[in-house]
Formats: sequence, C-alpha cells, structure tokens
Amino acid sequence: MDIFIRRNNDCALRGLWSSGTGSEVMSRIAAPMVGGMISSTILTLIVIPAIYALVKEWTLFRRR
Repeated sequence: MDIFIRRNNDCALRGLWSSGTGSEVMSRIAAPMVGGMISSTILTLIVIPAIYALVKEWTLFRRR
C-alpha cells in the first residue's frame, strides 16, 4: 500500500510541472489531488487531535 501511495504522489507532482502533450489537462487534475492530499494530512495530524483534546478536557471539566 505504501508503494502505491508513493507512486500516485510522484505521478501527481510530475503532472503539475510537465510540459508535454496533454499537460494542461493533467495539471488540472493533479493540482486538486495534491491539495487534497496535503489538506487531509494536516486535518488528520493536527485538527482532529486538537478537537479531540478540547472535547476530552471539556468533559473532564464538566464532571468536577
């Protein structure tokens, strides 16, 4: 699975900076894909744990 993700990521980045035949279409497809991969990583690693910590702290504070 890890190899599949690396290959897709590499292909998307190449599609952003390519200049050959069909590169306009590929860059339009690759830009949202790369943006989605970056935003989902940030959401998973930062936002969701922060919200969880706030909710957990709030429930512990309410029990006192």
